[in-house]
Amino acid sequence: MIELTSPELKHLAGLLEKYDLQSTVTQLAGLLTVPSFQANTLRIEILVHLAVAHCSGRRKPGINHLKNWLNREFEKTEIIYREDPAEDVFVTNIETPHGNRRIFEGIWNSNDYYAQTVIDVLTNPETPQECRNLLEPAFALLKLSDFVAEKVGLERWHTEPSTPQGKIRLAPAIRVTERARAVTVTNSELEELN
Repeated sequence: MIELTSPELKHLAGLLEKYDLQSTVTQLAGLLTVPSFQANTLRIEILVHLAVAHCSGRRKPGINHLKNWLNREFEKTEIIYREDPAEDVFVTNIETPHGNRRIFEGIWNSNDYYAQTVIDVLTNPETPQECRNLLEPAFALLKLSDFVAEKVGLERWHTEPSTPQGKIRLAPAIRVTERARAVTVTNSELEELN
């Protein structure tokens, strides 16, 4: 387990304090939709958590800030050495009574299997009602995941080369701003999704 209060992250946490929470978090969260960064998920997720905990300013980060945080700041830590090669596809599939839903596999192996097992158990009529009450929020989260995958144009079973422990390159083709918008769901979009 990695403590967000560890001394090796203190400098980065201090840097984040002057940045705007929403702008920073959405840009970083959008990077979690980039297939070539799958092996770097740990680094990006830790940075998202740090941003949520520490961003309280007004500055909006640019690409160079993101590059610095993800590369220069993390190369000083042991965290970068915990990155492993991707072990599964980037986007996988869950079957629900309401249709198939795409989910992001992240760095865990077989997320789809375990999520599918939970859905199958919860939809079983013999499952106690207090457990079945978890279905509506689970279906909502799965629908949001599928919605984000659609917004960034990712199909089921997508796979792409991804390199751990290396430099994260934020080329223009990554479209950071578009990805930040893709992970931001508006109230009207939530209403449309029901």
